[in-house]
Amino acid sequence: MHRSGILAGLLFISLCFLLVQVYLYAISLRSLKHQGFTRKISTKGLNAYKTTKEFLLIAAKYNTPLFVMDHDILEALVQYRVGPPGETNTTLGRCKYLCYNNSIRTFGVLDIRWITKGFLKDLKSSGFRSTLIVGPDPRHMSTQYLSPPNTPFHYLFESQYKTYIHLIVFYERRTSYLWHGPVQRTDLIEEPSGNWEPVWPLLQFGREFAGAYAKMEFTLIHVDRLNILVPKFPASFLNQVPQSQFIECNFRQAYNFAAVNGMDNSPEAKDFRAKAREVLVRGKRALDDIGVRFWLSSGTCLGWFRECNIIAHGLDIDFGIWITDYNSKIVSAMESHGLQLKLEFGKVEDSYELSFVRGNIKLDVFFFYEEYDHMWNGGTEYRNGNKYKYDFPKFTLCWTEFVGVRVRVPCETQSYIEANYGKDWDRKVKHWNWKESPPNVRPNGQWDAEEMQQVVKVF
Repeated sequence: MHRSGILAGLLFISLCFLLVQVYLYAISLRSLKHQGFTRKISTKGLNAYKTTKEFLLIAAKYNTPLFVMDHDILEALVQYRVGPPGETNTTLGRCKYLCYNNSIRTFGVLDIRWITKGFLKDLKSSGFRSTLIVGPDPRHMSTQYLSPPNTPFHYLFESQYKTYIHLIVFYERRTSYLWHGPVQRTDLIEEPSGNWEPVWPLLQFGREFAGAYAKMEFTLIHVDRLNILVPKFPASFLNQVPQSQFIECNFRQAYNFAAVNGMDNSPEAKDFRAKAREVLVRGKRALDDIGVRFWLSSGTCLGWFRECNIIAHGLDIDFGIWITDYNSKIVSAMESHGLQLKLEFGKVEDSYELSFVRGNIKLDVFFFYEEYDHMWNGGTEYRNGNKYKYDFPKFTLCWTEFVGVRVRVPCETQSYIEANYGKDWDRKVKHWNWKESPPNVRPNGQWDAEEMQQVVKVF
């Protein structure tokens, strides 16, 4: 009987201990879920987390400021910050941000000088295999220097877990924006190791194209037991990604054009280019301030494409804007930046255009309309109200650098230029009639007499 009582007591104590353990486990599980941890995780996600952790620890050892560019991680950060308090995304696996089911993680670094020999040596000692992709440094490219030295564009690291780190090297250009090179299979590849073919389709940035971004700030955060640098405003960065494609001016083409036609470096040409650039910069700042996208159009686009410069015998600067981006603040924004409204033609719904002036330099702003299979902008003859239409094949927008300024141009630049100037766009023409010379111009009716006061305004 005494023995039975002892056994019963021990059993009771064991049961109480078990209940306490279950209770503590439940509390722990709720806590982990609140922090974004659940029992769901894939082997790929776990291996990617291990790779990221080892990579970041080595970077921290060398004070290498790597920042997260990975779309999925930043998107999760944005959703968590703007979502209801305590809301978690259990589909991300055991950890909230860094363990999603993908075998590659993407980081960036501002300037190659942060990637030291010691950093790369430690990565190799830890089992990382690397491939370096290089390309010509565009910061040193010009019509006088067509073969600049190569510089690192991208590193691809493979860990012992068969997961990858894509490290993008950014360069600051003209102290005004950040640029990274493309990842192209025709680029020079140094120190290749491993089979990278399966990785190419997974790259989120630089695949075939360079990219340009506004300068940004970064902040250090602690997530999933790791300290990581992220853009201070991740949503703003993510919004730039789909529109980040960058194309370089073709300096060899500009060199060839100058070799045939010469380069006008007369005092008058230099004076015009300087004043025209100032108008371009003022117009850009005005439109950037109110968030209106624009691109180089007409003769200014031709100057970029053909000469990588402002055409010396030009008369103005030309911008294009989608009519869907029209903003009633455009005129006041331009005037606040020293550009006075000179002409207003057409209506917002039809053939709208604006002209501003500073000194003797004009800035023409053409609004483009989209049809099923083409784009067009309109023109108006102010003396009689005749209307004209300029048709263009459909196009998208890319960033470029022009006279030291980051601006947009049509990505499909040659077809855009050929529509407006024909196949002989590379022939210098000093006499140009806007109503007759362009191959894509056609009559488009006439404004009614009673409309003239509203559609033709001269200030």
